[in-house]
Amino acid sequence: MTPQQQRWIVMQKLVLSIKADVSNVEPDKPWMKKIFRIINHTYFDIFIMIVIILNILTMALTFDDSSESYSNFLQYVNYTFSGIFMVELVLKHLGLGFRRYWRNSWNKFDAFVVAASIVDIVMDVMEQSFLSFIRVGPQLARVFRVLRVTRLFKLVKSFQGLQKIINTLIFSLPSLLNVGALSFLVYFIYSILGCFLFGTIQTGQIIDDEVHFRNAAAAFVTLFR
Repeated sequence: MTPQQQRWIVMQKLVLSIKADVSNVEPDKPWMKKIFRIINHTYFDIFIMIVIILNILTMALTFDDSSESYSNFLQYVNYTFSGIFMVELVLKHLGLGFRRYWRNSWNKFDAFVVAASIVDIVMDVMEQSFLSFIRVGPQLARVFRVLRVTRLFKLVKSFQGLQKIINTLIFSLPSLLNVGALSFLVYFIYSILGCFLFGTIQTGQIIDDEVHFRNAAAAFVTLFR
């Protein structure tokens, strides 16, 4: 095939992979229409955006050796934000329907964030009673606390520009992998050359036990520095 024919085939595959967006089509049931109009209202999106920003700011207020009352306050604030996200999840399920909700990738991500928040709350409640008998309990609780940061990515769907950048990165991943492989090959070649040329240099102020060219692995790390 000619290059033009190959480009045409790639374009057709992209066109076929695009799914129709039916999230803005109102449902037929009257009660679903009311909820649908609420979740698609501009004020609703602004409210959720403000909640996400406030939630991120409160997560940044944590620090070591804080008082128990301060930690409890931040914990209850986290419960409040998690409850708001749960209500958002329920409203979108009622307004869009189960199938339409799960067709959207961002809705799936929102559901993951809410599920992680629920598990995080359960971990906080059970940490002193049940999880203390499990060795991995505290570590597992820390993992779900770290997942709170994923709420930041909920802002991405509110900004079309960020969505375009992320989609561009996803489409360019195969090319980026090729660039990474080429960069690795260049570093590997120069590390081998460094072993042959500078492997016998004695240690001093610059070349020491950590930065040297005596073996390929150390030479690779040295070049990367």
